[in-house]
Amino acid sequence: MHRHERIGELMILFQCIVFGFFPVLLSYSGGKIPPLFFAATSTFLSGLVIFLYTVLSGKTQEIFNRKAYLPMAKLVFFISAGYSLFYIGGSQSSGISISILAQMEIFFTFLFSALIFGEVINSRKIVSALGVFFGSLLIVYNGTFSIHPGNLLMILATVLFPFANWYAQQAMKIISPQTLLFLRSMLSSIIYLVLSFWWEHTWQTGVQEFEENLGLILINGLLLFSVTKILWYEGLKRIDLSKAITIGSSFTAFGFLYSIFLLKEVP
Repeated sequence: MHRHERIGELMILFQCIVFGFFPVLLSYSGGKIPPLFFAATSTFLSGLVIFLYTVLSGKTQEIFNRKAYLPMAKLVFFISAGYSLFYIGGSQSSGISISILAQMEIFFTFLFSALIFGEVINSRKIVSALGVFFGSLLIVYNGTFSIHPGNLLMILATVLFPFANWYAQQAMKIISPQTLLFLRSMLSSIIYLVLSFWWEHTWQTGVQEFEENLGLILINGLLLFSVTKILWYEGLKRIDLSKAITIGSSFTAFGFLYSIFLLKEVP
């Protein structure tokens, strides 16, 4: 294995260790802050941090590279739609459910990689994807045949994330990961905010919501959606999508453990 690929794998793994706290934070935020407003403010804050990273990297001129605009537009559409659903669904669910259902992205990534993206998927990955699929179904139904709306929204979100990652790879053939992250963060934060104003009526309560939940917003924006996303896209640039998603599946274990110890949830 080339050193270039090894570095990419380590980046993906480390971001999983840190991003494992996201299910805890998202579940904890339920009832405290409107989910779309939480997404908007956190993502905008992360965009400011990543802009500084872009400036320090000397990549700001890439913002005006029009060749990247089409894949970026598609990326922003899928990531905004996906995370809108995920924030709403996750705010109604437990940290353990969030951690496990997020892994449905593995199943859909392998499915779309084989059918649409043209990647070769071996039998081991197919078995792994099917295991994730059926395991997630058990969480959705939870021993009954009534579907929890929050869980369903999160699964719908994972259908969209593979397309976002695919277009991210296409965009990174033209621009750097930091420029991509800056554009993604700023554009998607605007979409979240518009949706929040319309759906959650935060144009009336936004300032108060921001002040009362500043700690949650800072943790989510500065750590979980700045540092980890830089690591994710830097890693994704070095290895193929299906391998990145496979390594990323370790996120479930960390989220599961953090939910047990921090939220005192019982599996």
